[in-house]
Amino acid sequence: TRRSSDLKKLAKIAWEKAGILKKGGLAATVQKYPEALRSIQKTAAQKGALLWTGGKDFKFTLTRDGFHWEGPGLSEKFHLPQMADYQAGNAALAVAGIQLLKTKGLVLSPAVAQKAISSTHWPGRMEVLSRHPLIVMDGAHNPEAVEVLVSSLLKRYPGRKWVVLNGFLRDKDYQTCVNLLAPFTAAAVATEPDNDRSEKAGLVFKAWEKAGVSATAVADWRRALWLAQKKSKGSLALLITGSLYLLGDCRRELAGTRGLARI
Repeated sequence: TRRSSDLKKLAKIAWEKAGILKKGGLAATVQKYPEALRSIQKTAAQKGALLWTGGKDFKFTLTRDGFHWEGPGLSEKFHLPQMADYQAGNAALAVAGIQLLKTKGLVLSPAVAQKAISSTHWPGRMEVLSRHPLIVMDGAHNPEAVEVLVSSLLKRYPGRKWVVLNGFLRDKDYQTCVNLLAPFTAAAVATEPDNDRSEKAGLVFKAWEKAGVSATAVADWRRALWLAQKKSKGSLALLITGSLYLLGDCRRELAGTRGLARI
């Protein structure tokens, strides 16, 4: 459960994000927390914006390789090449946006939407950099994102144990993130993203130790990456997660600019 102070913070963040809504505009949202939803609904009402809410005005359910969307004027299954729960949520919002545009007379066929969604590539989000050995990277750096990451890993790689390489910025709740990953982690390597606000590898190492996982602290991310790869030989797979600064550096080291041409 969340503390009341956390819920107030969520409501404030939602209010700030909702500031992008335009007078008489169109919007769609999927919200886990009622406090955040109420803030968005209030702003939409004040600006006279048409707001669709997931679970009420439209819904989506996960499938093995994507999601099924159902709402006004459409019931369709969509394929996602990089399967992760949050990607399905984001794509479902995109479909809602397409359907909302029909209220303004702008029509896009489901086939065009399907082609766009199925060809979407999101580097650093459940991205498989190598299959033999298996190397996956995901930029989950807060508890909510890690919860989704864990759910996605369990669905896609049931029973798999991981060597986790991660590092965080100082303002992140890395202890909770580590606790969520611990049940599926055989070993961890804690490092420091190349950023002035990075947390010390030794403190992330202590978080892993507190979670009951054997860990190693290596401040230099290149040495940490080398060690994590060495530890992930055999049946263990490598998961690189945490700060997006760390993911960016590791991705360039392992894959260069592969897969980035469409960005």
